[in-house]
Amino acid sequence: MNDPNESFYIRLATPDDALTCAKIHIKSWNFAYSKIVPKNIIDSHNEKRAGMWSALLNNNKCNQYVIVFENQIIGFVGIDRPGDDKKDTDFCEIGDLYLDPDYIGKGFGQKAIDWAKKEIIKRGFSGVSLWVLK
Repeated sequence: MNDPNESFYIRLATPDDALTCAKIHIKSWNFAYSKIVPKNIIDSHNEKRAGMWSALLNNNKCNQYVIVFENQIIGFVGIDRPGDDKKDTDFCEIGDLYLDPDYIGKGFGQKAIDWAKKEIIKRGFSGVSLWVLK
């Protein structure tokens, strides 16, 4: 799934992807959370997206991957050790998985989860946790 010659693949995000990831993050938050999170909270988070993504992808410690379909970024997935201090552990965490809402329900989320599971096993972790909104 990492072959750029394929119509679907996942690759490490680069600083050039920051604006696209921010736009997808904003669009997906508006789509997914508008009926369960107050609009002012969504807007407050979304206002920070461009700066957050720029900083995240420029820190050279990125664990964010973009989901690409037909040469277009349609989402992103983040995998890393759990917790803010990245303690030594044999568990890994899927910290986020967001798709452009136009691509939801078409199997891309499942493909991203399958990729993340394989990547986590390849890195030698024995378990995985997933962040979800309560």
